[in-house]
Amino acid sequence: MELREGEPRERPGYPEGVRLWSAALDVRVTALDAGDACFRLALRHPYHRLGDVPELYRAESIGPYAGELTPDERCLLELDYPRGVLPHADDRAPHGRFEQAHVADYVQALLLAHERLLDPPDERAGRRLAARRALRPEVRLHVWRVRYRALLLAGADRASARARAGELAATIVDYAGRPLARVVHVRPEGEPAGTSAVRALLADYEAAGTDGPAETAGLLARSACDLWRAFLGRATGRVLSVPGG
Repeated sequence: MELREGEPRERPGYPEGVRLWSAALDVRVTALDAGDACFRLALRHPYHRLGDVPELYRAESIGPYAGELTPDERCLLELDYPRGVLPHADDRAPHGRFEQAHVADYVQALLLAHERLLDPPDERAGRRLAARRALRPEVRLHVWRVRYRALLLAGADRASARARAGELAATIVDYAGRPLARVVHVRPEGEPAGTSAVRALLADYEAAGTDGPAETAGLLARSACDLWRAFLGRATGRVLSVPGG
């Protein structure tokens, strides 16, 4: 049977009725400058069910955000910027205090997202909001955006693919543990490059369970620990064993 244009391609080895899709995910953050923006956006990437799987996502574009923002959107993006980073703004050494403060803040955000999925937010969310004190007048934050392309396996219907894309988007969070990414679109895809991506896609699909929120919560908690351990390992020059890495 000839494949119609735009129809998802099925690859031998995928479960019956399962197709390969890609999802475009938009993430916006505020930053002091381009280097700061790139570091913050690099932290805020999608996590597949196995954790951080770079073979299954890539940044297609990154740059200043040129769209319109409502006052509320601008306020939330500015609140998302960690104030504890600012005293170290002149220390841009790799794995220095500036980067450490960013990583520590996002680790806390992932852990708070884990808690939000299991129970209503506790006082930790309120404390993090209170810690977001007003910025000094000389601090100028600019809005940046990255668009990620993430590969995923889902059913042949677009609704199934969009639901899985929504799960991936929910693994990118703001300071309060709330979803930060937006699903722009899902599209049928051809073959991913390399057998490692195929193996990762199959493993990701087979890891799906029946309790979505609890599984996502567990993923976020593991990812927070992995991120912190990996950063400390790079900062100290030690090789740490990170599950799934």
